[in-house]
Amino acid sequence: MGTCKYCGQSAGLFSHAHKECEEKHEQGIEQLETILYQYFLGLQTVSSLRQAIVNIRKPLFLKKDDVEQCAIKVLDKYGELLRPPYNQQVLDKINDFIQGLSLDRQNLNASGCLNRLGEKILRGYLASFFVNGTPIATIKGQEQQLDRVLPVTHEQKLESYMHVLNRAAHNFLSNGLISDSEQRQIEQYAQSLSLPLYDLPAQYKGTDIEKVNQAIIIKNLQRGILPQSGVSLPVLLGKSEAVLWVYEGVTYYQEKIEKEYRHNSGGFSFRIAKGVYYRTGSGRSKPIEHSVMNNEGKGSLIITNKNIIFYSQIKSVKIPFKKIVGVTPYSDGIEVHKDGNSKRMAFQGFDCWFVMNILSFVND
Repeated sequence: MGTCKYCGQSAGLFSHAHKECEEKHEQGIEQLETILYQYFLGLQTVSSLRQAIVNIRKPLFLKKDDVEQCAIKVLDKYGELLRPPYNQQVLDKINDFIQGLSLDRQNLNASGCLNRLGEKILRGYLASFFVNGTPIATIKGQEQQLDRVLPVTHEQKLESYMHVLNRAAHNFLSNGLISDSEQRQIEQYAQSLSLPLYDLPAQYKGTDIEKVNQAIIIKNLQRGILPQSGVSLPVLLGKSEAVLWVYEGVTYYQEKIEKEYRHNSGGFSFRIAKGVYYRTGSGRSKPIEHSVMNNEGKGSLIITNKNIIFYSQIKSVKIPFKKIVGVTPYSDGIEVHKDGNSKRMAFQGFDCWFVMNILSFVND
């Protein structure tokens, strides 16, 4: 005979729960979620919450695991609806909820519930630097308080730092320009949190952070200031030449002229016998030329204040700006026409916005 997992009484052959007990348990779960969320709406205190849970646990067959699972759902819901600014009361409310109900933090975070909530609050703190001018020192203090309540891993913190920086960069670029004050904010934020602006993590290549940094480089060039990238390169630079940007994994294409010989015949043929023909006159092969873009491999595309340089272990090309007579931009690269060289060159695998602006600037 089976035993009901809710009431502990006999449930009949091959059965593990009474239908009515199961229905009561489902009702209990719904009531429990409602009661728990009332706390975050300010309709329950921790003490009244504890008493309400005691009142329904036994008659509705609720166990500790049920309370924890409902708490996870409620915390996720609270996090979704939470909006900045996040003050100390938000952390206190969450901490009192967890401690007041004697919830196990490790069990709550088994699905990343506390991580998600902590990450969202941290991003709100960081955003206040750009929105309200909150000093980074103040934000770092808030971050320490957050660590005491909600676990946020080192990797999540770095991701949050970069996420907020990218959002700020996107907002600053919305009008196509970046002001001096916005530039100072970006640089101060990155410097204070030891974030890279030039050598970005792979997931932030091509993002608005990169575009903001490129916009800063262009602004500085207009003022006669060359960047100090500090990047080690396998190419030799000329006097007063500075690296502006390096694109990795760029494919280089070189135009190649190929000849195809097609046979043209003269005269005519006539039948001598069954299956045997004779052709009079003469025939000759005529060369037909056509161009193809030959893949020369992948490498680094280095943009300096004087040249476009492609470098790989098997191929290197330097194109001085003063030798460029035309550039065709594409969504994922450029095609370059060089003075004195009728063969086209193309570079694929990057956003050409920065290169086109540099070429426009140096040719003004």
